[in-house]
Amino acid sequence: MSLVSELPGTVEGLALAPSNADGVLLTDEQSGMQVQVLAGVPITAIRLGAGGVGHVPRLNLRAGLNLICDYLLVAEVSGRTHAILVELKATWDPRAREQVRRSLPLLAYLRTVCEVEREAPFDDGGLETSYLIICENRRLNKQTLRAEPARTVDSEDYRDVRVRTYIGTTVSIEVLTGASPR
Repeated sequence: MSLVSELPGTVEGLALAPSNADGVLLTDEQSGMQVQVLAGVPITAIRLGAGGVGHVPRLNLRAGLNLICDYLLVAEVSGRTHAILVELKATWDPRAREQVRRSLPLLAYLRTVCEVEREAPFDDGGLETSYLIICENRRLNKQTLRAEPARTVDSEDYRDVRVRTYIGTTVSIEVLTGASPR
C-alpha cells in the first residue's frame, strides 16, 4: 500500500478535505476561498492549519515556529509519490512562503507514524516534495483585479526551498507536480 492510501486510516483525527468526482476541494474558512484540485489519480488532502492536525503540539509562538500551511496533498502521479504543502491566500502575501517552508516537519512526522504502524518503510523511492502558494487573485494597492486562470506566476528560491505560486481557483494535480498521469 502507498502513503496516499494508508495515511487517512493510520493517523486518527486527521481533517481530510472533501473528495469529489474531480479530485479534492480545498477551503479557507477565514477568507471563504475554495480551490478545486483536479486529480485523475488517488489523492489525499489533509488539513494542517486551523482545525487540522490537532494532536501535534504547537511550537513556540514567539519564535514564529507555529506557522504552518493549510494543506498537505499526497498523490501518486507517474509512479512517484508526491507531497505538496499548500497555503491558500485570497491575495499574495510574502509571509506564506515561511508557512509552507515550516510545514515540512509535519510531513516527516505523518510519514514516520505510518511507517511505524506498518512496521516497514515505504518502498516508494522517497517523496517528491513541493511547496505551493495558491492565490485567488492578485491585488495591488487595494485595486481589485478579476480572477485569473490557474497558471504559474512565480517560482522562487526562498531560503532552503523552491516555492511556486499559482493564481486561480482550479488547478490540476499534474500542473502541481509537474508530471503527467499514468
